[in-house]
Amino acid sequence: MTGEISEDEDIGVLTGSNMPLLPCSKRLMLAVSAGLIMAAACLFPGADLRAQQPDLRAQQPPTNAKLDRALRHSDVQWITVAPHLPDPATGTPAELEMAADVLRARRMPEDALEFYGYALTRGGDAARLTLKQGVTELELQNVALARLLFRRAVKLDPKNAEAWNNLAATEYLQMDLGHSISDYKRAVKLNGRVATFHSNLGTALFEQKSYKQASEQLATALALDPEVFEKHSGNGVMAHMQSPADRGRFCFELAKLALGRGDEEEMLHWLTKSVESGFDLRACMGTDPQMAKYRDDPRVTALTKSSKALRTQVVSLASIPDLKADPEKRP
Repeated sequence: MTGEISEDEDIGVLTGSNMPLLPCSKRLMLAVSAGLIMAAACLFPGADLRAQQPDLRAQQPPTNAKLDRALRHSDVQWITVAPHLPDPATGTPAELEMAADVLRARRMPEDALEFYGYALTRGGDAARLTLKQGVTELELQNVALARLLFRRAVKLDPKNAEAWNNLAATEYLQMDLGHSISDYKRAVKLNGRVATFHSNLGTALFEQKSYKQASEQLATALALDPEVFEKHSGNGVMAHMQSPADRGRFCFELAKLALGRGDEEEMLHWLTKSVESGFDLRACMGTDPQMAKYRDDPRVTALTKSSKALRTQVVSLASIPDLKADPEKRP
């Protein structure tokens, strides 16, 4: 040992490496490369040289949510509305909430949810905004999330009948009938003048097979608003009945209520819907004292005959062999 550090040892000390040394030419290339990297870091301290490497995440296709947002914001309607929206950072809670209402009315629920969130952040009415968020999530068919939001809304404002009704609606859609009926009753207790609350409670009771109580609630709903059951869309009450038989029975009960009011035209309307669901109308009418006298009514007879003919036609069509599946059966 001479006490002097050799060229090889000098490089090892500077690099802090105990690995076997490379040939001199390669070591020189590495040193030059290291110097260039250090120089670049000094000149561009914010630069991330790793960004030059392929970013695998960037190569992945965008998520559905991001893609949906991009598509929504390329729509002419969004381009028209966007310049008039308040700044989320400076807008008042009222302005942001109104913007969300407009977006929801224009069938932009995802953007509406964002602006309801902005309004909350800016100090808006938490109970009202949470309720609106729940309704919007329900429109997007996010039932579980809507239920959580409505549950939060009733905690924030326990006397809000609409919030209890909406919470019960999500529970009904998830077939949690016990909680649904309980919460519908809370809504009715808080505001008994809303026909929809009674009709919803009646529907849940009907689903529970509590027909007498259901009939009482349906009668109250019809007394408050004779058209309450005609206002539902395709996603309304009867669309969520568990079977065609349940829908048929439900319409039969409404027909009985119409008869109780002396409205034969409305009775026949609901009997028609009952028959269309495949309900055995004549059998039930024969055992029901209120409806028995109409069992042989020519109008009812015509309904049952047309229904039977339709079912027979469907069965006969179903029995025709699939000629595409078996070419040898073709005539």
